[in-house]
Amino acid sequence: MIAGTGGSFAASDDCNWGGGMGRLSRIGRLPAVMAMAMALLASPAGLGHGLAAEWREMALPKAEATPVANNPLKGFYTWYGDDIVPGPAASEHYFRLAWADIEPREGEYDFSELERALAKLAPGRRIAFGIMPLNTCCSTHHGLDVPADMPTHLAKSFWIKADPVPGRLGGQTYVPDWNDPHYIEQFAKLYAAIGRHFDGDRRIAWIDVRSYGNWGEGHLGGARGYQSGRIPYDDPSVNIHGATPGTLATRLALADAIAKALPHTRLLAMSDDSEVLVHLLKLPTDIPIGIRRDSWGARQFEMGLLPASLSEGDARLVEERWKTAPFVVESYGASKVFEAGWKGIVEQIESQHVSAIGNGNFNVRRWADLPPGAQAALTRAGVRAGYTYELTGIRYRLESEADCTLAVVLSWQNAGIAPPYEAWRTELWLKPVDAGVRPVGPVTVDLPRLMPVGEAQAKPACFVLPEAYAGLDMRLWLRVVDATGNRTMQLPLIDKDALGDYGLGSLKLQ
Repeated sequence: MIAGTGGSFAASDDCNWGGGMGRLSRIGRLPAVMAMAMALLASPAGLGHGLAAEWREMALPKAEATPVANNPLKGFYTWYGDDIVPGPAASEHYFRLAWADIEPREGEYDFSELERALAKLAPGRRIAFGIMPLNTCCSTHHGLDVPADMPTHLAKSFWIKADPVPGRLGGQTYVPDWNDPHYIEQFAKLYAAIGRHFDGDRRIAWIDVRSYGNWGEGHLGGARGYQSGRIPYDDPSVNIHGATPGTLATRLALADAIAKALPHTRLLAMSDDSEVLVHLLKLPTDIPIGIRRDSWGARQFEMGLLPASLSEGDARLVEERWKTAPFVVESYGASKVFEAGWKGIVEQIESQHVSAIGNGNFNVRRWADLPPGAQAALTRAGVRAGYTYELTGIRYRLESEADCTLAVVLSWQNAGIAPPYEAWRTELWLKPVDAGVRPVGPVTVDLPRLMPVGEAQAKPACFVLPEAYAGLDMRLWLRVVDATGNRTMQLPLIDKDALGDYGLGSLKLQ
C-alpha cells in the first residue's frame, strides 16, 4: 500500500481492455464515481478536454535534433580506456587480456585484474573483454602470453619475431602448438575456471570467443616481422619442430570450450575463421552468439566476411545474425582506419547492421587531431549504429471502471539499424506539481522489441488514482530501464530531470 495525501493506492492484477489495446498494467484502487467526475488537461498548452470517452492524443514532447549516440549495446563503447569520439558516457568498457594475466602458471588462476575492472565500474556500466593466447604486436609478457610453464609441455611450439613497433625494442613472440592435447586441455580448464567465477555476471556485457590465432582472431596473419605478414609455419628455420596450424577439429574444440563454460554470458564469435564462426552461430545457446569483426574501416571489412566457401545457407546465417544477436566492431587501426573512405565507414556500419563500435584505435589521441570530415563520419557512424527508439505517440483515455481511471498508451518506433538484444521496460509516473504530494507510480510495462524501420507499436498502462488527487496539477514522466533496473535507455527528449526521467506532458485531474 502506497499512501497519498488523503488517500491510498495499491498494485492490482492486470485486466483486459477492449478495442484491441491488449493487457493494461495498473496500480491502485479508486471508486468508480471518482473516474466519472474527472476531467483532463493533457497538452503542453493546458487545454481542457473534459471527460474522455475516446482515445485522445497528447502533444509529443520536444526532441533533440540529433539522436542519442550511446546506449547499452548501441553506439560507441570505451576501447581500452579511450573515448575519442565525444558524446554521452559509454555503457560498456572493453579491453583484452593475455592468457598469462589470468593464469600466470598452469592451474594458478588470478582474477584480480577482472575484479578490479568490475569494482571501478560506475553505476549502470559494464565491462566486456577478450583473452588472447598470442599477440605479435603488443605482448606485456615478453612474448609469452600463455602460462609461463606451458612451453615445457608443448614440444612443437616455436618462437617468431615480434612485430616491429615504433618506439619499442624488438623481441620474440611464442606460438603455441594449438593441436597439442595438453594445450587444448589447459585452454578448456582456463575457461571452466572463468565460467565458475563470472558466468551470468550481469556486470559483463560480453566476452569474445578468442580461441585461436593471432590476437585470438582466428587467423595467422598480422605477423609484420615477416614479409608474408603471416606466422611462418612454412619456414623450417623458424618452425624448427614442424608444428602445423590448428586443424578444424582443434579450432572447434577450443571454441566449444568457451561456449560450454559460459552458457549464461553473451559471447561474440570472431569473424575471420568462417568455419568456426558458422559452427558457433549454429550452437543451441540460450543467449544467441553474436559476431565481432576487428577490421572496421578497411576495405576487407565486408569482402572477407562471407568467403566463397560458405554455402548459401551458412552465408545467410551470418548475414542475418544481426536480427537475433549483436554485430560488434573496432577499427582496423594503423593505415586502414579510413581506407574505405569517410562515407564508406558509415556504409559499413549500416550494411552489416552493426550495434556497437570501439571508440579508439583511430591513430590519434585527441578528437581535435582528426580532420572535420573524419569527425563527421565517426559521429554519424555512432548515431546510426544499433537501435534508436523514438516516441511517436502518446494517447490517453479516462475510464469509468473502478480498477482503471486513466489509461495511457505510448507508441514507439525503432529508427535505427538493429533491434535491442536485451529486455527493457517502461516506467510511467504521475508526479504532482506540488512537491509535497507523492507521485503515483510507477506503472510498468515491457518495451516492445522492435526491428528497424518497423511499424510503431503501442504498450498500454493503466493508472488508478486516490480520490485526494482530484484537482491536482500532474505531469506524466517516463523512464526506460533494463531488467536489472540499474541501466536506463537514453532517449532524444529535451525535458529530462536529475533522475533521468523524461517529462511527457501536463495533466489536471478535476
